[in-house]
Amino acid sequence: MTAPKNTPVTLSRFAQLLDAYGSDAARWPESEREAALELLQRDAKARALHEQAGSLDVLLASAPTMNEVPAALRARILEIPVRHAREINATAHRSRGRFFGLRLSLFALVPCVLGFVSGTLFSDVSTDNDDDTWNEIAAVAMPTDVLDEELP
Repeated sequence: MTAPKNTPVTLSRFAQLLDAYGSDAARWPESEREAALELLQRDAKARALHEQAGSLDVLLASAPTMNEVPAALRARILEIPVRHAREINATAHRSRGRFFGLRLSLFALVPCVLGFVSGTLFSDVSTDNDDDTWNEIAAVAMPTDVLDEELP
């Protein structure tokens, strides 16, 4: 997100430039460099922000760098996969098994949900002839000689 040339830089954009590129103007985007330098010359807050960014640049430049990791630490880091391979594989297998079981359970619920939804959507609730409906179901489901028998 660079500003077109000859567009003034706001103080908040100047602070963003300092945060992203540091206090060295040579690292700022060319399209905003001239406007940012103009703001730096005319605004005291911009100069204060630039001074803080310069102090941070000096501090970061003086920070020690670690070019080489100590051999003992490197060996300990490299043996982590070897020491914990069995634990990592067991954990992955358990999580795969749980995921498969969950998928299977959800898949088994699909017919139940479909039955509930279809029964709810397609049932005729406009009549109160529930007794007649149950009698019709019983007549279809049971032989007629069972219906005619007296219960003890």
